[in-house]
Amino acid sequence: MRQVRSETTRRKILGAAIDVFGEVGYGAAAWSTIIERTGMTKGALYHHFDSKESLASAIFEEGSDTLVVAFRNACGSASPALENMIHGTFNHCERAQLGQNCTRC
Repeated sequence: MRQVRSETTRRKILGAAIDVFGEVGYGAAAWSTIIERTGMTKGALYHHFDSKESLASAIFEEGSDTLVVAFRNACGSASPALENMIHGTFNHCERAQLGQNCTRC
């Protein structure tokens, strides 16, 4: 139960950070704004991420993983590489439109 709650908290922080970074940019994003968006304490944020850089890295890692999965799901091993890239791109765009490309989903 504790792990589920911890993962839920982590995802909520990531989601808030994605929103704040998207709105004001990474440089202008403040811990206090992200904390406010989550409705959590500063301690909860620091429990999961020790810096804004580690938070951004987690977002990039999960985004990269999502993109790789999208391409793998759309690509056939026997298909030509260009065709795989096109199918993977369409798959990723479709997921993005459905909101399935973010860490909150």
